[in-house]
Amino acid sequence: MPLFVLLLMMFTRFFHPFFVSVVEVEYVGKDRAIGISCKVFSDDLEKTLETFSKQDVDILKGDKKKNDEQLKKYFTAHLSITLDGKSYVPGYLGYENDKEASWIYLEIKNVSSPGKVEVITDILYDYQKSQQNIIHCILEGKRQSYRLQYPEKKAAFASVSN
Repeated sequence: MPLFVLLLMMFTRFFHPFFVSVVEVEYVGKDRAIGISCKVFSDDLEKTLETFSKQDVDILKGDKKKNDEQLKKYFTAHLSITLDGKSYVPGYLGYENDKEASWIYLEIKNVSSPGKVEVITDILYDYQKSQQNIIHCILEGKRQSYRLQYPEKKAAFASVSN
């Protein structure tokens, strides 16, 4: 293997040139709830939370209870959902780590199947202005997607029957 390729592989293992998160929003009819999962690079999340909380954060090996508190505060401030014109702040459920990424889980309980969904988020914009947030919304089994780029904060979706 050429030295250049080896160095490039090592470099990209420790530094990712893209700043992307994925937010998936799905209505779960049997639970009458909106399930939300967010996937972000763990290192970007740590740096963002440190700036937000003015405290050291170790999302991979740190105190889980402390991390949960910081994540709940951050996502409450930086992610909201509008269902058919009514605004909701999703409840924080928890997080898990998956290699170099972290999954954050949230939920909105006791809601009917929405006709229109707006996702309002600026997660990680305060860390990196080149951040992109890919939003997937699943309504009536159909996936719709939208890419938000700084400074955009809102993605709107409608059910197929609307």
